[in-house]
Amino acid sequence: ADEYLDPELRKEIDQVLAQPRPEHQGYTLSWLTHAFGQELYFGHWSRTPLRLFRRDLARFTPAPVHEKVVMPDTARLGLLESPLHHRVFRDADHARAKLRRYAELQAAERHARGRRVRLGLTPWLRAAANLLDNYFLRMAILDGRGGVRMTLIHARYTFDKYALLRELSRKNQSA
Repeated sequence: ADEYLDPELRKEIDQVLAQPRPEHQGYTLSWLTHAFGQELYFGHWSRTPLRLFRRDLARFTPAPVHEKVVMPDTARLGLLESPLHHRVFRDADHARAKLRRYAELQAAERHARGRRVRLGLTPWLRAAANLLDNYFLRMAILDGRGGVRMTLIHARYTFDKYALLRELSRKNQSA
């Protein structure tokens, strides 16, 4: 697992679980991403995933990677203040290998659902959009060198995902 609790978050969780009837049925936690020797506060990787929830109300999406916990629309969700630490990559080689495998899994999953990529330009456009979204709109620029590295690695991941989906689409077309 690449996520861990610090003492402050553990204390918050203990307080919620000590209540006979907690106010909320699920809790999101701020993610504090650690990569390339620094903490990253911006970009797509700084989100608040649902991590504490009533099992009887929740289910996981059937995705091969980046699965999510889904709760009914009527569920009351709260936010815990202390961050959940996310050590996403050990180093740059690990990042490339991990995201290449994720790209393969996601391309195969999208292809199985009927998604197709016909234009050779699509992977480039998707990667450029991902880069601009993370670096400028989601403000990874404020994380300095780590934000640049993470943005570039994620843009490459997006490129790989759509390039692999294009390959699958072409194979499907010629079969």
